[in-house]
Amino acid sequence: MKRIVFPGSGTEDNQTPVQTPVQTPTQPPPTQRSPTPPPTRKDEPPQTPRPPPATPKDETTQTAKPLTLASQQLSLTEIVVPSLKIGATTGACGLFVGATAGIIRNAPVGFFSLFSAGQWFVLGSTFYGGRLSALQYFGPGEPVPRDKVKASAMGGAFAGFCSGWIRGPRNVIPGMICFSSLGAVGQALLNWRAARRERLAKEPQKETLLQWLNPIKPLSDEDYEKILEEKLLKVDVEIALIEDRIKELLDDDREKKAKAKAAAEAEAQRNQTPSSEQDGA
Repeated sequence: MKRIVFPGSGTEDNQTPVQTPVQTPTQPPPTQRSPTPPPTRKDEPPQTPRPPPATPKDETTQTAKPLTLASQQLSLTEIVVPSLKIGATTGACGLFVGATAGIIRNAPVGFFSLFSAGQWFVLGSTFYGGRLSALQYFGPGEPVPRDKVKASAMGGAFAGFCSGWIRGPRNVIPGMICFSSLGAVGQALLNWRAARRERLAKEPQKETLLQWLNPIKPLSDEDYEKILEEKLLKVDVEIALIEDRIKELLDDDREKKAKAKAAAEAEAQRNQTPSSEQDGA
């Protein structure tokens, strides 16, 4: 603030100050410079920007997705195609069975063969398809024996339903009961046989009556090696005995030769003494 005094206006005490704005020089705002990348060499490859580090996920917040039925089941083709193959195999067996039955009954062989082949085809394909679908419904992975029995019973019931429906509606329920029972019993026997085979494989084998009566016994590699070692040991013992016998014979021969030589020398000395006495006489 400056005080301005005009001439002739009185004393300086009566003068009123006049405020004049002070002009300050205005400066332009600073401009922001963009960072220049560092110079790169010609022989260096261009650097790619690194991705941001992945944030670790909390394991407690991750929840496993429940398995749905669609993820457990196979596709339709994976069920139908094997079922048709099994049905074709059983149908071929039914063809021969029908032909044999037609020959025995003196009936038309072609009719019996085709009818039996159709029935067996339906039974085989429906049983295998129903069983495979039931196993996939129980869950992925290797099924337990109990699930196998249930799946076989369901497959047998489905096969009995289809076969009974072909024969007539009144045969549906008896067919389901019969074939479901056969499937469950057959699967139970297969499970028992598989468990028995595994148990026998783990346990040491016991000698049965047929193996005891059979003169020919199978040998394992360890038993064969033991037999060869015993034979080699016997051969070594026999060789040692023969060497000892040869040594004894050689010693006896040397003793006999030494005795014979000593006897010959003694007799030669006796023969020399009389001749010397005669010469002295």
